Amino acid sequence: MNVRVTEEQKEQISQTAVGVLRRELERKAVDALHRLLLDYENGEVSQEALSYAIDTLFTTVSGLVSNDVFAMISATDVLFREGEREVSVTEILPKEALAHDNEEAGSW
Repeated sequence: MNVRVTEEQKEQISQTAVGVLRRELERKAVDALHRLLLDYENGEVSQEALSYAIDTLFTTVSGLVSNDVFAMISATDVLFREGEREVSVTEILPKEALAHDNEEAGSW
């Protein structure tokens, strides 16, 4: 059975796929940031190692995630580079950013 797909339909399929991939990448970036911050709070990672890991995450997702997620990673990087005070996970990551913790990959 041959199915004919118009150029417009191909474009819609492509845009949908890109949107799904972007959301999944954003979810994974926020999860990685959350895990890094928890490891730091639990004393499993030094501030220097955390700063390096956040910088790596920042470089990896730059241009691939929404401005909101990018700004969250950037702000976190700045906070830990300055090192002026202790910062908690809940202070950096809003509850909404972590609301998907129990969701299946690709479900949001």
